[in-house]
Amino acid sequence: MKRLALALFYVSTFIITSSDISKAQVNKKTDTQNLGFIKINERKYQEAIQIFTEQIDKGKKDAEIYFGRGKAWQELGENEKAFIDYTKSIQIKTNNPKSYSNRGLARGAEGKFKEAIKDFDNAISQDKNYKEAYLNRSVAKGVIRDWKGAEQDLTKAISLDTNYTSAWRNRGIVREAIGNMLGACNDWVKAAKLGDEEAKNWFVNQCK
Repeated sequence: MKRLALALFYVSTFIITSSDISKAQVNKKTDTQNLGFIKINERKYQEAIQIFTEQIDKGKKDAEIYFGRGKAWQELGENEKAFIDYTKSIQIKTNNPKSYSNRGLARGAEGKFKEAIKDFDNAISQDKNYKEAYLNRSVAKGVIRDWKGAEQDLTKAISLDTNYTSAWRNRGIVREAIGNMLGACNDWVKAAKLGDEEAKNWFVNQCK
């Protein structure tokens, strides 16, 4: 029962990240694609979907167009539609770590954690320095109670970015789950110093 409670806490408090649209990624697009990604950055997701759909209806087969529309669907909570678009993006361009990682998030949102892990595996195999994919894979591993695997992924993410607040915070949760409170408290202190208020509260309330 205690483990189940910890697992549920893990799901509800873990931070996960989807691959955001960087300024550099926006700038290299055509004018129309550019506008679609700009709309995503402005959180105008329906407008972005309309722009990308118009491009698709014109017969354009571009992995980035499907990635962009998938991202917009995902932000709206339409994970099944996001999954379809990310899959199409991967079919067009197989070396596609961001689409794999975001598709993993879509699968995880539907409760398909083992399938999500496979997508994160593919993302990492294509980009060994993809810290967000390690973070997200750790969440899926935690849900299926692969605590060791989750901790290893978070440690790797931290090695890639020592100021990765979410990884410090999440590794603290994993270490609490496996009974390593000293390690958990140390991680929450680091996350708190990086600005995570919730991690700060956990340290204050649980690390005495």
